[in-house]
Amino acid sequence: MKKILRYLSVVPAVLMLLFIFRFSGSLSYRVCCALLSFADRVFSLELTAPVFASRAESMQFFVRKAAHITEYFLLTLCIFLPLRIWLPRKSGFETGTLFLLRRKSFRLQFKQSQP
Repeated sequence: MKKILRYLSVVPAVLMLLFIFRFSGSLSYRVCCALLSFADRVFSLELTAPVFASRAESMQFFVRKAAHITEYFLLTLCIFLPLRIWLPRKSGFETGTLFLLRRKSFRLQFKQSQP
């Protein structure tokens, strides 16, 4: 039973990878439109259609980056779980790996935002 649980500990990381691959970049404009329409209702901004579209386009970059950072954080946690199960506790490898994975994800996001 413990061996089955050890092998199943990898499943969340694989599912998160599939989630990132499937949804990367496809929802950001719709999320921006939903956020703007919510802000329009709450704050009574009365945005016209051209202003609404331009603001949604300008927000899309920040929404996409925030989503990527969140996805990579969750992926880091999903990779950290199997490492804690598979590696011995006294190795000290988990903390270093968690730091390196988080650093790598932020560096990837920074490189993508540069022209």
